[in-house]
Amino acid sequence: MGGLLVACALQAQAQAVAPAVSSAAVCAGNGVLKDFFGRPLPGSPAMRCAGGATPLAVLAEGRALPLYAFGTGPYPITNFGGIPRECSKLMPAGTSCFTTNPADTPQSESATCGYPAVPSYILACDAFRCTAEIYSQACGSAYPDLSPDQVYSATTTPLNVAGAINGGADFASQSFASRLDFTANLDVAERIVRQGRTPVLGLGGLLMGSDGALRSTAAQDLGSAIAKYPSVFSAPGLAVVVYDEPFAGTEPLTLPRRVNGIRKSIALLNSRLPAATLGVVVAPVWSTDPLMVAAFEAILPGLQFVATDTYAQTLDAPTVDRTVSRARHFAAYMKIAHPSVDRWLVIQGFAPVFSALPNRWTPEQRALFAQLLNNLVDVASTDYAGVVVWGWSNAYELSDAYTGKFFPPALKQLYLSKSLGQ
Repeated sequence: MGGLLVACALQAQAQAVAPAVSSAAVCAGNGVLKDFFGRPLPGSPAMRCAGGATPLAVLAEGRALPLYAFGTGPYPITNFGGIPRECSKLMPAGTSCFTTNPADTPQSESATCGYPAVPSYILACDAFRCTAEIYSQACGSAYPDLSPDQVYSATTTPLNVAGAINGGADFASQSFASRLDFTANLDVAERIVRQGRTPVLGLGGLLMGSDGALRSTAAQDLGSAIAKYPSVFSAPGLAVVVYDEPFAGTEPLTLPRRVNGIRKSIALLNSRLPAATLGVVVAPVWSTDPLMVAAFEAILPGLQFVATDTYAQTLDAPTVDRTVSRARHFAAYMKIAHPSVDRWLVIQGFAPVFSALPNRWTPEQRALFAQLLNNLVDVASTDYAGVVVWGWSNAYELSDAYTGKFFPPALKQLYLSKSLGQ
């Protein structure tokens, strides 16, 4: 739902709005990294410094992982807007923001996701100290959770409405009612169940590698997760997103491997979780990419639902019309070609990435965004089984300033309509 379709735009915009950070910070020796609560991170990773001044590396898991000041590292971390967002949470008055590159770190038992995942170490520093966390993009979550005791601020709804929850703070900031909630974090999923909602699990990071193939340890890792989180995997109505936008940006030569990996994932999930409903999220370019439809059709057997995420990246009338048209087009195709497969619409809960920040919108821009949301809700009510609001509390690549939780009150009210469960 974050997806490859908008990643480049989101990353570019995130860099533009990221807070300025310097590369200098005082540190001494190879001190053990401490988290927000002053505790050593799991495994007691240490920070290596240059001349007692600048953090150079994190010493963890028997290796030295280079640290990069935000904006200076290699892809994919160079422009990833989630890094300064996490730094601002760790140390609001910090002057420096550093991270390791996930490409330097092997998959390991993750403190973030509840299953083995690739970790990054993020450090926020001032002139006196650094505060650190472990972050994994596989589940969009960090360890430690800075708000572990938060609960839902909104009521449940009988309608098929879902949000997206990555950590404790998201429970409180999601102000629209939901019946289900998407997460790729199994600890968060357990809390969703405990609070009376149904989890929609994103398990692509657990099952498949970045090369598109099923991981050699996928069956073992899934079995371990089921044993560790029995209330999640036995939850009534459990849904699983096998993969998010599996084919957007996929090169033709790697497409067969990705199709094969997803088909194996579906077979594994159907064998281990026969009561769960399985689906994928399809990028809205599916009908314009000449390779997309054939790949999409190849993975449909064994799936019970398909979602599509149609996002407006700019705020103008043609883009709004095109975004709504894509939602209608996808529904029309699925009604004819696969009428027995449920359709879900992922609705934009964040500001268009190439627009001004929401608190600076003109009356005309606010009206356009209202038109976009109202039209998508109308399409969803007639052509889709339910909606997912994505990016309200946390949009992986974006600064929080673009997310719905910081919309002006009049814009927030749009999501509290009867169509979204209030």
